Amino acid sequence: MKRMLMLLIFLTVTSVIVIGCIENDDTYLPDTWGIPPIMSGFTVTDTVTNLSYTGNSFTLIQDRQYKTTVTITDADSNTSARVKIAVRWEILNDLPEGNPQKGASEYWLYDDGFAGDETAGDNVYTGLWVRSYEVSDFTEDVGMYISDNGGNISNVLTVRFNFNRYVGEVPPSPAGLAASGVGTTGFTLSWGTVVNQVTNYKVYKDDDYYTTTGAGTTTAAVTGLTPGTTYTMRVSAVNNYGEGIKSNGLDVTTSTDLEGHTIIKSVTVGTYPAGMAIEPHDDYLYVANWGEKTVSIIGRTDHKLIKTITTGSGPYGVAADPGRDYVYVTNSAINDGTVAVIQISDHSLLTNIDVGSRPRGVAVEPSGTYAYVARMSADKVSIISLNTNTILGEINVGDGPDGVTAVPGSTYVYVANSYTNTVSVINSATNTVIDTITVGEGPRGIAADYSGTYVIVSNWYDDTASIIQVATNTVVATLDVGNGPLAAAASDEYAYIANYFDETISVINLADLTVIKTLSFISHGSGSGDFSPQALVVDSDFSNLYITNYNQASVTVMKIDP
Repeated sequence: MKRMLMLLIFLTVTSVIVIGCIENDDTYLPDTWGIPPIMSGFTVTDTVTNLSYTGNSFTLIQDRQYKTTVTITDADSNTSARVKIAVRWEILNDLPEGNPQKGASEYWLYDDGFAGDETAGDNVYTGLWVRSYEVSDFTEDVGMYISDNGGNISNVLTVRFNFNRYVGEVPPSPAGLAASGVGTTGFTLSWGTVVNQVTNYKVYKDDDYYTTTGAGTTTAAVTGLTPGTTYTMRVSAVNNYGEGIKSNGLDVTTSTDLEGHTIIKSVTVGTYPAGMAIEPHDDYLYVANWGEKTVSIIGRTDHKLIKTITTGSGPYGVAADPGRDYVYVTNSAINDGTVAVIQISDHSLLTNIDVGSRPRGVAVEPSGTYAYVARMSADKVSIISLNTNTILGEINVGDGPDGVTAVPGSTYVYVANSYTNTVSVINSATNTVIDTITVGEGPRGIAADYSGTYVIVSNWYDDTASIIQVATNTVVATLDVGNGPLAAAASDEYAYIANYFDETISVINLADLTVIKTLSFISHGSGSGDFSPQALVVDSDFSNLYITNYNQASVTVMKIDP
């Protein structure tokens, strides 16, 4: 009869169960690998061992375990692990006469050919198996068996060894927190590497969770901050056993200066803010939130959000009537196609005017008689009568009309046609196109300076700005600006181009038509992809520049000081 013994060995580190099979025969069969009758109880000795390694300790606590020690091997404190296992077997006293194993006096413990030590006493023998490893994580299956000087060999007992340098402990706190590239709206946070098999790091701002980085990344871009504000940063390390204690706090104060331009404030608005305009009384800024169907209203005295109103789907362009109490907002979604009319006195939605699909830019000509709405998918400009808030007619322009601007002190309205690389010039006295001007590739943003001398066009695809002289309707300068110029604005002396992709503002001196400065929000801590300037507005006294930050859901208020 055969008896099968199932040996269960529990691994401390990962609780892996290893099964060894021991087979006994009542009759000795010299050609088999079964344990001969003289050997029984092939087991792992019960032990409980504590292990300490480089200041981090863990305990091996299972019924049958491996005795493990750590040895320092050189002056540089490189370490190795010595793993030992005690195996017991017993000599049976009731062997029949003539059995070749009776009276065997020497036994050996093997692991695939390597002999272990041997001790004996009272018919009980113990073999001590020893192996050294570099201190690193490993898993190894070892086949162990016994032979004696009578030529008997047991079958193989498989033992799995797992070694983990850091078991059961969360990592310590990161040290060496530092901030670099501190700017007006952000900075880069760094810290020292933590061992203990860290899986990731967690970053906290003012004790609120901020972001997570991978195990190999010990820096994080902290963005979307308010200029001149102090933030307390902390970092924790995480491993498979949980999150460690947060580090000591590092206080970081953002700057208020951007290359001579002082950031006054950053105001949180709705999702994906696009166009904006200052109403005629100069008291309020209206911001179209393309992602939220809303318009945010900001008071210009203290630059605080005072109200948010719902206007329609995809609000995009904004213009104010200089002689009346109205602000006009285009709702650019394909399923909308209206222009919202907001009453300034109580910031309420008065009505929505149906103009057709995909209205984009809007401008009110200086006399306050008409508003002009660019309809991108129709290649037309719709004319709204401001006396009645109704559609008066349409004007055919180039393909993909986007931005619209009216020139102060004139009857001219300029429309950027983004698909044909042209600008259409409309005479508002006759509502006809009187000229078409070729500009750079993909004109999107467009603005007239306050003197009515120039119209500035941002060319999205070739990273240039075209300067049109109003008196001759000719391009008098083409300037290299940043990557992805999307919007334009101008004061009496300077023009500004918002470069979406490289998160910069190009400053143009209108006296000599040159780029005199590039304001980089990346180098001042905003972080790539966060600032994404979408639209620009200069106030009437040329003191402040307002910038919508598309991916940051905010408006930056900057004091103009070229």
